[in-house]
Amino acid sequence: TTTTTTTTTTTTTTTTTEATTTTTLAQVKIDKRDILGEEVPGATLELTGVDKNGNPIIFDEGTIVDKGVNVEVKNGYGSSLVWVSGNSATTFGLKDGKYTLTEIAPPENYEVATNMVFTIENGQLISVDDITPVPDEVVMIDESKTTTSTTTTTTTTTTTTTTTSTTTTTTTTTTTTTTTTTTTSTTTTTTTTSTTTSTTTTITTEATTTSTSTTEVETTTTTGVVSGDYETYTTSTGPTDIDEGRYIDVEICKKNLNGDEISGAKLSITGVDKNGKAIVFSLSKVSLGENAELVSTESGKELVWISGDTPTTVKNLKDGTYTLHEVAAPNGYEVTTDIIFIIENGELTGDAQYITESSVTMVDDYAEVTTAVTTTIDIDTATLTTTEEVSETTTETETSTSTDTTTSAPPANSPPTGAAGAGTAVAVMLLAIGTAFAVRKKED
Repeated sequence: TTTTTTTTTTTTTTTTTEATTTTTLAQVKIDKRDILGEEVPGATLELTGVDKNGNPIIFDEGTIVDKGVNVEVKNGYGSSLVWVSGNSATTFGLKDGKYTLTEIAPPENYEVATNMVFTIENGQLISVDDITPVPDEVVMIDESKTTTSTTTTTTTTTTTTTTTSTTTTTTTTTTTTTTTTTTTSTTTTTTTTSTTTSTTTTITTEATTTSTSTTEVETTTTTGVVSGDYETYTTSTGPTDIDEGRYIDVEICKKNLNGDEISGAKLSITGVDKNGKAIVFSLSKVSLGENAELVSTESGKELVWISGDTPTTVKNLKDGTYTLHEVAAPNGYEVTTDIIFIIENGELTGDAQYITESSVTMVDDYAEVTTAVTTTIDIDTATLTTTEEVSETTTETETSTSTDTTTSAPPANSPPTGAAGAGTAVAVMLLAIGTAFAVRKKED
């Protein structure tokens, strides 16, 4: 008996494919400055965020890509980042989402800034506080702290009035003498005395009047940093109330004579406040129009941009005098003159032709186009030969000394002069024109 055993081996191969997802991080600089564009160290800042699904974003230790100069990191990972600003911006690598920048504590002599919200999509910073930002930069502005104190001064005035009355006592004595004569030679003398007393009383009264007046003096003190030279300044105002005005947004329009918005104009805006100090423009407060482009790369005393297809809005402009200047006009347009506008107590004023309550319109005229037209006329001309005969004249003059003087005329090949010469030239020209016309007509 033969037994055959067959063994079959089955091999199963499993292939696992892992999908790799690449996340692009936006490189965002976060900076802390004052209203004049200078760095403000010492501010405690916090950054939080949520992804597109509303879930908190968790930061890792690699989120802080480049720590700024003298920046102190308090918390470098987790659901929030906390640091103290230094003398330059700090760079963060951030994924897509919506982020909130909060100032936990400001530096000394500065106010706490309002929160800033910015959005990152597809690895790009697309908005800061709902306006188009400077590429990859978020700047939080701190305003100087204003302290108001009231000083009360009390003045007391005392007036004493003294009234004096004098009492005078007058005594009048009247003596009456009566004489009686009798036959017995007896004389009796009767004396009657009458006394009248008048009394005057003296009264002294002292009246004391006390009046109190109170004066209140309000003093406003502002401390902070002045642009450029880092000079600490203090300003005080007396009892007069100081109206600091209101900040307003101004829309800048660039149009042609037909009222159409035109793009490609290079514009700049500068300004001074009511004290004559240059106004600093924050790039984070510029809302660019469609297809407009920022030329300025940092906040400063001049804001420059290229106009787009819709107006550009400059936000939070303070009271002052501003100049809108056209640096370069688009193709086909002339550079126009500057426009001066004023903001006073939050109201926009200026030339009503260009300025409304919230906008300034600069109009470009069309450029003049000069076209050169060259016309060529071919004229067949005949060859004309003119022979002019000039005769030589000799004049003999006798003088008292019997000396003979001979004057010769110009050579035959010299051009005629005077009236006779002019007539000859005109005749030659007329003859040439007539000959050319005759030849032309003959050919036709």
